[in-house]
Amino acid sequence: MMMSAVARRVGVALGAGVLLAAAWTGTAAASTTHAAPATHAVAAAHAGTVRPMASGTKWCGFDYDTCVQSQNTFRHYGYQVGPLYWAGTDNTCIPGHDCNGYWFDWWE
Repeated sequence: MMMSAVARRVGVALGAGVLLAAAWTGTAAASTTHAAPATHAVAAAHAGTVRPMASGTKWCGFDYDTCVQSQNTFRHYGYQVGPLYWAGTDNTCIPGHDCNGYWFDWWE
């Protein structure tokens, strides 16, 4: 009787460990896959090919941590990045553009 209770507890503990390991592996894999940073494309001079821009400005909004993550993503894909700047909250932007919150410059 005592041995079956111990065996049952060991089985439950092993099953829980396997489930936890599977969940952890899925989370780690999902958190390490990133898409390349989006860049605007410009027409090249030759044969109408499209080339990515070699530099730009990334506006991140008002969340500092999200902007740091965006900087790290740009670094991961081989771009140089400048420091974070704070543009404030009261700027008037032209329609379709960001000009408030955090931003940084990036280049090849």
